[in-house]
Amino acid sequence: MSDVIIVDSDDFQLSDRNKWVRNGLPREYGASTFYAVEVGPTWSYTFVGSTVEVLGALRPGLPNTDVEFYIDGSLAGTFTSPTIDGTEKSRWHQSFFKKTGLDPNTNHTIQGRQATLPDPNQKGPIFFDYILYTPSKKTVFDKTTRFFIDDRDTRVNFSHPRAEDWVLPSGGNFTYDDFFGRGITNTTDPSNVVTFSFTGTKIEVFGCKDVLSTPRSNFTLDSNAPAFISLQAEPDDELRYNVALWESPALQGDVQHTLRMNHVDGTGGLCLDYFLVTPAVQSPGFFESSGLPPYAIALAVLTGVFGLIIIGGLAWWFLRKRRRVRSGSQSMSGGEEEDKDVEQELSFTVAPEMMVTPFSATSSSAGAEQQRHSGPVKTPLEPVRSPSANANPSPNIIEQRPKGAASPLSSSDVVGPSTTQEQQSSGDDAQSRATSPPAYQGVGTLENAAEIGSSEKRRSQSIQEDEGQGLAI
Repeated sequence: MSDVIIVDSDDFQLSDRNKWVRNGLPREYGASTFYAVEVGPTWSYTFVGSTVEVLGALRPGLPNTDVEFYIDGSLAGTFTSPTIDGTEKSRWHQSFFKKTGLDPNTNHTIQGRQATLPDPNQKGPIFFDYILYTPSKKTVFDKTTRFFIDDRDTRVNFSHPRAEDWVLPSGGNFTYDDFFGRGITNTTDPSNVVTFSFTGTKIEVFGCKDVLSTPRSNFTLDSNAPAFISLQAEPDDELRYNVALWESPALQGDVQHTLRMNHVDGTGGLCLDYFLVTPAVQSPGFFESSGLPPYAIALAVLTGVFGLIIIGGLAWWFLRKRRRVRSGSQSMSGGEEEDKDVEQELSFTVAPEMMVTPFSATSSSAGAEQQRHSGPVKTPLEPVRSPSANANPSPNIIEQRPKGAASPLSSSDVVGPSTTQEQQSSGDDAQSRATSPPAYQGVGTLENAAEIGSSEKRRSQSIQEDEGQGLAI
């Protein structure tokens, strides 16, 4: 048989609670039911499963009424209550509606609506008690989920054939309709053992209690010690329904458990009606396997975890290595830029002692004396280009002279004695060169600056020698 989840009427979503009345008797699930007091109110419940069934009770001596059932907003069926004579008993655990073949992977909403009510002053005979639906692998379980297993379920095993040794309780005013699944199992033989295997976090056993009986029963779960349960006698002759016989402590939800039950002694016997099993929260199923054993699922989970750890470690190592490479590149680039800055600073900053001022001798003492009294001759200078004006400055030294300044004299330029005006002009030129040191441009290092200074010094000495020879002539 397939798994079945039971839902109490207390879990229904009611459209208007003022139009519903809560009722309940011991024979009903959870001792609670609902019935409508006028036409039109609805109740609903949403689930994921392939089959759904609505059950409840019918009260005798009431007029017939109709109830409509909708699946996902579409009318799926109508139930009309039968006529029950007032002298008859109520009928419990009656099926009002059942729908099969639903998509097991989709949410479905079942809705019940009170369609007719002949006498507005009298309640209807239909009492909604609970829903049974078949879940799927998409069904999500929570702490309120309960699987329902009737005592006639084929997964409940008996040590002796039921027809021979399992009989109805003795005495009492009841029928098979008083029990879930329209039947119970009862035995007074201690050798008759009931065995039921399940997977879940808890199991509860429900049954009935015979009239004025004091039975003692044994419940053994897995390899645990037996639990002996004794029921006390009741003061009247009424049979007790939905009696909680025994429940387990919290269990491991991902392993299979086995429960063994049998009557031990005392009057009466062991009376079984149904079992409720609490599944593990959000487990994929109850009895049906998902296709993989637990160890395979655990191995897959561990593999995924270790895979994520390895991927995360590789990503961390790669990012760390990338940062190191980037940091090293920035350091090398910074060092190169610093070297360039030093070279530029050395190129344009020359020590005063390295500055060479070209020397030009005066042609006569008279001209020199006149220049001393009249002061230096202010000759306009040609503009000097900025080093940034040329992206690749030439390392050659460009000598800047005042406008109109004559080139240094050589021996071939002097023909004979100079006149007084020429001597005066020569003295002016020499004084102008003495007061206006040449400007240097270009890029060079400290060694280049020293070499340039030495070259200028030799050139100045050559000019002085040439001028001396000219004067001597």
